[in-house]
Amino acid sequence: MYKSPNSPLLTNDLEFLTNQNGLFLAAGDLNAKHQSWNCRTTNQAGRILHQHMETSNTYSICAPDSLTHHSYNSLNRPEILDIALVNLPHREYVLTNHNELTSDHNPIVMTISDSPITINHLAARKRINWKKFEHELLLKSPKLTTKLSNPIEIDNEVDSFTTLIQSSTEKSSCLINKPHTREPLSPDILLEIATKRILRKDWQRTRDPSVKTMLNAQIAYVRNLLKEHLQLAWDRFTSTLNFQDRSLYKLNRRLLHKKPATAPLTSNSGQKIYDTESKLELFADSMKDQFTANPGNDLLEVNQSINELNSYSTKSNLFTTPKEVFEIIKNLPSAKAPGHDKITNAALKHLPAPAIVRLSNLFTVCLRHSYFPTTWKTATTVMIPKPNKNHSLPNNYRPISLLVTMSKVFEKILLRHLTKYIKPRTEQHAFRHGHSTTTQLTKLIDDLVINTNNNRHTAAIFLDMEKAFDREWHDGLIHKLHAMSTVPTPLIKIIKSFLSNRNFRIQISDLKSTSRTIKAGVPQGSCLSPLLYIHYIYDLPSSPHVTTSLFADDTLFYSSNTSINFAIIRLQRHVTTTTDWIQKWR
Repeated sequence: MYKSPNSPLLTNDLEFLTNQNGLFLAAGDLNAKHQSWNCRTTNQAGRILHQHMETSNTYSICAPDSLTHHSYNSLNRPEILDIALVNLPHREYVLTNHNELTSDHNPIVMTISDSPITINHLAARKRINWKKFEHELLLKSPKLTTKLSNPIEIDNEVDSFTTLIQSSTEKSSCLINKPHTREPLSPDILLEIATKRILRKDWQRTRDPSVKTMLNAQIAYVRNLLKEHLQLAWDRFTSTLNFQDRSLYKLNRRLLHKKPATAPLTSNSGQKIYDTESKLELFADSMKDQFTANPGNDLLEVNQSINELNSYSTKSNLFTTPKEVFEIIKNLPSAKAPGHDKITNAALKHLPAPAIVRLSNLFTVCLRHSYFPTTWKTATTVMIPKPNKNHSLPNNYRPISLLVTMSKVFEKILLRHLTKYIKPRTEQHAFRHGHSTTTQLTKLIDDLVINTNNNRHTAAIFLDMEKAFDREWHDGLIHKLHAMSTVPTPLIKIIKSFLSNRNFRIQISDLKSTSRTIKAGVPQGSCLSPLLYIHYIYDLPSSPHVTTSLFADDTLFYSSNTSINFAIIRLQRHVTTTTDWIQKWR
């Protein structure tokens, strides 16, 4: 922070700066001099600051023990202007003056003594010996799991198999140091920098104009040397880039996708939240509200379907094979982030044949019992700030859910079974092969041109179902699946198990929030979610005089007639019918 010497230091500004609900640190040049913090003299701003510090008794002022400002004007004597206002109880801190750089202010380094921060080495910084990984799995001689007879045994088998993969990964991994990417400066450049520092010290001591001239020339010379050094280093780096190892893509992503600065959050009461633990809980509470069904009346037919489904106890004859599991795993993208169990897609791709058989048998048992394992229903959620939004509000962050990799494989197996029975509406342009926003827009333009050529007016309304995927009513979806006589009941039961009792935890760096229950919506990142949502809105009302165009949860209705008023009336009637449908199905 900076205050001009020509402007007064106001008590109101100090109150705003220091009246924080917690720890704070404010450092800079306030042009406030006082002998209490080692200055040679005392000015009015220094008196005001010193009096405010003693009156408030909430912070202290820390300053270096040597001069920090050397004015270019030889009439101004050196002084200590760079100070810090600190409220860090139970911590030791010190400001160190460094006689470097080319400003009239020396750089100041503040050292704060606190407990060391423990860093969890990320999976990206580990190198895995995959041959050793496969050998470790083979040593365990995994047994087949066809005799599992209830959900508890299934969950125990999932935990056992997960632990086996985790331990094999750990035994086969070694930490790798992040390579130093910045090229060191040459001895010649380091010598010129040392010469510049010597000249700067001489000028600060003597204020000799001839020394100042030599210093300015040396500064310009060093700046040009560094510019040439950086350009040569950049040229050498770019010459190594290519498409084969994706290094060019990684550079492009690093340059275009800048990580935004971490902003404090604002709670519902208006309080600023700075510490990570409180941010996690605030994000979790916000997401919990988002994963809640819209209010609505209970429907008799829905309750009846749920009761019939709960009373159904016949085991299914659904199954999968090691070949199917292997093909699904082979096509998984290797670079995707893992879920809470830290098992990556790459680890699944290196499973030996006995482990693939064991996993296949586990999936078959889940299909036979219409059960989705509990541990696979926990998502790790990372919050990404939305562009051009106020990032102090939790709602302006986009949640990215990381699911367990084995869960994703099982979901793809379920998807293959469901697609045999669930087909999207012809008006749906999302999640359909050969369809996209382009086909939707092309059809709309084509209809508009035809109507215009026939002297017909077109009235349209665009609807966006807010939080449609996150607030989807679970019981309503299960009822609609049950109402389709073609979908096998065991398959519906496993979808019900898939949706029920899900939970999530927000993650920032290595910290996680406490768990929150998901009471509505389809899981983000799951391949089943689009198909389930498409089926949920399959019975969206239609009209012979109104055209419907869908792209996921974005809906377009338009009607045409030689009379614009008649077209609007038809459209309004259809919107009213749709509103009733939305209220019924929440």
